[in-house]
Amino acid sequence: MTYAYDFMEVKKFHDQGIKGQGVKVAVMDTGIQKHEDLNVIGGYNAYNSNIPYDSDIAHGHGTRVAGIIGSSKNGIAPECDLYAIRIDNNTGSNGGLRFNEQVKGINWAIDNDIDVLICSISSTYDTIERRMAFSNAYYAGIAIFCSANNRQGNFGTGLSRMFYPGNYPFVVSSGNITRDKKKYGSSSVGNQLNFSSGGVNVNTTTNDPNSEISNKYTNGTGTSYSNPAVAGVYCLYKNMYPNDSREKLLERMYVNAEKLGDPRLYGAGIPKYPSIEYENISMKRKEL
Repeated sequence: MTYAYDFMEVKKFHDQGIKGQGVKVAVMDTGIQKHEDLNVIGGYNAYNSNIPYDSDIAHGHGTRVAGIIGSSKNGIAPECDLYAIRIDNNTGSNGGLRFNEQVKGINWAIDNDIDVLICSISSTYDTIERRMAFSNAYYAGIAIFCSANNRQGNFGTGLSRMFYPGNYPFVVSSGNITRDKKKYGSSSVGNQLNFSSGGVNVNTTTNDPNSEISNKYTNGTGTSYSNPAVAGVYCLYKNMYPNDSREKLLERMYVNAEKLGDPRLYGAGIPKYPSIEYENISMKRKEL
């Protein structure tokens, strides 16, 4: 279980029976292997439609990301409708997430009425086609959650090391914090950051290359793990307030977030169970 579960008061939602039911979530990543703790109900292989989205998977990143939000035992939104959008080139590296496949995957999400798109991916450069695809998904009503990236390192916090798609103005970007609620060293900072959550040494589902259905778990660190945790809370809010727009749900999360300090390092802070009723306060607009 991720310590973000406690930070974000997930149990308060679950105790009310709010577990993300009916929210369609797509993890756009390296694919999701069949796993005893995951219920993936559909998906798409954008790289090679002849290979199922959930078999012959060379890299476990997508399975690990999926476990944070959708694990039936420890997931933030364990009853969401989980989908896999596989965009890797099956070389065994999650660096093989090619732009053309991202565009195809996003278009699949639009065509299939996905509510939440999780993108724990990053690149230092961009293309017009990919930006337009993400923009189209936003205007189609999808809530897009992206990792802030893990590129800050020894760079001072005055320099933003957030890249694409995490710094698009139409996505929600999440940073990584420690159990002490401090920014983790590699977690990228910038004006485009929206929220933070726990993503250090997190236990989650992973692949088993020797089995058709995995029962394996592993620990991982990075914004790839804090990002689906934040997306999971959005699913819980959407479950709790089914008539709210995407913007109003995000504003609820913003108002109720636990503030941690400099917004460039933490965004609005940790999203939590809503103890404050909605106020007409907008999230800080991202810089283009």
